[in-house]
Amino acid sequence: MNELVDPLTGLASPSILRERLNWLLSRRAEDQRPFGLLLLDISNFARINSAYGVSVGDSILVIAADRMRTCVRPSDVVGRLGNDDFQILFSDGMNSDADLKASVDRVVAALNVEYDLAGLKIEIQVDATALFVGVPYPESEQIYRRADVNLAAAKRESRMVLEPF
Repeated sequence: MNELVDPLTGLASPSILRERLNWLLSRRAEDQRPFGLLLLDISNFARINSAYGVSVGDSILVIAADRMRTCVRPSDVVGRLGNDDFQILFSDGMNSDADLKASVDRVVAALNVEYDLAGLKIEIQVDATALFVGVPYPESEQIYRRADVNLAAAKRESRMVLEPF
């Protein structure tokens, strides 16, 4: 098994995401460049798997991965954390939370549309939280804890949470 990529989607693995986040934090300490982090999950994924089967769920994940890839720049990293959980690290061009919001809106819009699987049409909704990481220099564990709390709030409230950090 290749620990660098998710075998189903071809996205970056959790270990690569953590490595890239630590690299972005160390780069920030040197040049003050902010970056953004986006966590997403497909809110109705368990229902899709139950109703249509795992193969349909897997197809949704692969299509979602492809859609996310089309929304980011080559310097950004898209990864799968597991099951229906994804992360995107936006590294360059994130000069404000407005820049991050525009990128997040583009990703969410690409995902929250109908998926056509050989005539079977399925709509998904994603829950999302985004953090704009500026000064001071938080540790990666602080960023992940804050993002997890915000994603839980997004799921409860059916909205996206965007926070400067």
